[in-house]
Amino acid sequence: GGCMPCTFRLLRAGHSDWEDGLQQAAHFGRVEWIAFALNRLVSGVDGRNVVDALIAPDPYGCNAVMHAANDNGTGFSGLIVRLFAQAVSFSEPDIAKKPKSIRKVLNTNDASGFTPAMACIAVGNMDGLSAFVDLGARLWDKNVNESMSRKQQVLLQEAVLSKTRSSRDEKTRNMIRAMETRSNELEPCSYCGKPPKRARDKLLYCSRCNRSRYCNRECQKKAYKTHKYVCTTAKVDEGVAFYASNISAPKP
Repeated sequence: GGCMPCTFRLLRAGHSDWEDGLQQAAHFGRVEWIAFALNRLVSGVDGRNVVDALIAPDPYGCNAVMHAANDNGTGFSGLIVRLFAQAVSFSEPDIAKKPKSIRKVLNTNDASGFTPAMACIAVGNMDGLSAFVDLGARLWDKNVNESMSRKQQVLLQEAVLSKTRSSRDEKTRNMIRAMETRSNELEPCSYCGKPPKRARDKLLYCSRCNRSRYCNRECQKKAYKTHKYVCTTAKVDEGVAFYASNISAPKP
């Protein structure tokens, strides 16, 4: 993982509860244990709440999602984040509450004010960041993170983003831009990450999957190289529209 103090601590942590176990498994990319633990939690075998288990902090304020964000070595960070989101979805019977629960899990910050998405950027975990972007996470969520003033939020974000904004990798720049757009409660273009130029303007939806949205046809053409692999698999029933906005289709 990318966080050495956590690595040192978790290697010595016991498996005394689900929180420690999920944090440890997420930190070291142990997908099989994550799947086992989430299955038990979703099934209600132990009477535990999935959301509470995922956002329970360790002594440094880091929860299981934050530990997944800090794993920039195993390559399973993005997969684990998606599993967390789907587990929350399956565990919440009220479809109207699903988005709020997932939003809380994806955006809860640690004791230093870092959100999981910001942690991904700080440690260079682009696989994890891609999952957070697809799932609708924010750099900072005003509905979830209320312990820090707006001024402090901006300063922390600028410190994290100062180097990545000048990245030569277009995909990285687009993901960062999308996160900033969502943090301002606007919908980003699925390719460039920019919001509509004017508040009354709307992004263009892909007519096939009705999921991806673009600010113009140029962005849609550029995105098609990768979008064509997931476009038909992104189709969902209107009765479960939640998945269209919160659970991404598998990437090629």
